[in-house]
Amino acid sequence: MVRLKIDEFDKRPSGLYLPHGKIKQTLNRKRLNRVIWKICRGLYFYEFKKFLPENSKKAIEILFPGYDIPKEYKFLLNFESRGTYQKVFAYKYVHVKGFHGWAMLFLDRIIVFIFFHSPECECDDCLKSQLI
Repeated sequence: MVRLKIDEFDKRPSGLYLPHGKIKQTLNRKRLNRVIWKICRGLYFYEFKKFLPENSKKAIEILFPGYDIPKEYKFLLNFESRGTYQKVFAYKYVHVKGFHGWAMLFLDRIIVFIFFHSPECECDDCLKSQLI
């Protein structure tokens, strides 16, 4: 565990010399996406009282400060914001015709969008994948 944390920091990224006292921290995207998906699954259970399978097909997009929200995601911002401490963590979601879209806001700075098919969906693609 300690080795994982130490490996995230690099004093000489790509051989570059950074200014004194500066380091670069890299993100383990796979690990971060896994944590975000666990949070989403927990919120899904909280909201719908149903389990969301861990292996569900999903798309996760993380936007750090300074990035613009893609126009195709902006519709999610119109929904009711949930969460007790909005400046620490807030989330919104929409469920339309077998499709779920979730937006999460961490520390009033980092936005995460998650999209996935509903586990109860009975579209042709979902029914085919259940047969395999």
